[in-house]
Amino acid sequence: MSAADLAVVLLAHGSPDPRHARGVERLAVRVRDIAATRGTNERVLCAFLDHNTPTPEDAAASLLDNGVREAIVVPLLLTTGFHSHVDVPLAMALIAERAHECAVTLSRPLAIDPGFAKAIEELLRNSGVAATSSTGVLLIGAGSRDPEALATLAIAAQEIAASSEFHVAAAFVDAEPSVFESHAALVARGCDLPIQAISVVISDGILRGRIATAADEVGAHLVPGTLVDTDALAAFALDGDARSARRSAVRLGVAGIRLEAHASVDTSGSVAGLRHDDPLVAATVGRPSRSDPEQV
Repeated sequence: MSAADLAVVLLAHGSPDPRHARGVERLAVRVRDIAATRGTNERVLCAFLDHNTPTPEDAAASLLDNGVREAIVVPLLLTTGFHSHVDVPLAMALIAERAHECAVTLSRPLAIDPGFAKAIEELLRNSGVAATSSTGVLLIGAGSRDPEALATLAIAAQEIAASSEFHVAAAFVDAEPSVFESHAALVARGCDLPIQAISVVISDGILRGRIATAADEVGAHLVPGTLVDTDALAAFALDGDARSARRSAVRLGVAGIRLEAHASVDTSGSVAGLRHDDPLVAATVGRPSRSDPEQV
């Protein structure tokens, strides 16, 4: 299969704040540059679940118009919550239905890929934060009612701490531990002030503004940039086990679903050919309540 036959669709949440979409578009440029350097030259498209264009329908039209035979949908989401379990698979199914000559594969979520911690570490390096035994790093995310979603940030904090001299703690603007609590814990460990704070968001927007306010209230220094500004996220979009996901399932979410050409999705959101009792897709065709409307 030639590069012209393969596309990567960066599927983001979307936001009423235009900075979010601009950041995702910057990421697409970064992904294209890496693909060109590798000589693979995959077609790279953006799509948004809400608020922004292109929509998944627009992405499907582009795939069809350009004769793309295979597309990998990369969800730019930081948890395996509602959007990963419901909105993303339905968008993928819609793309497969509209781009009916194209086989569509769903990549694993960033939250469970090693690229997540690597992207955070890259932001720290790019800002010149010294990796010393007295440096405290606060990873600030949105928060969720889903314990599994909270755990992804805690795991990233543990991975970064294990591979560096940093003291690292996770915190949330809408969950516990709060920014105040985790900041106090780092100070109690004897970390130098100011504590370095990372806004754990895909792109700039409403949520990063809230994180900046929370960091300022405790006197932490907010490290510049978001995850779209990292080569680690771009590499994840091109790699991220997306191709191997076609051969094996991952432990969370619905990555590994492959819809062949001519797949369809009905008006209720059920994907033709997928069984409700399949553990990989049970969350896809189920209807969990939307308990975590995201502000991005």
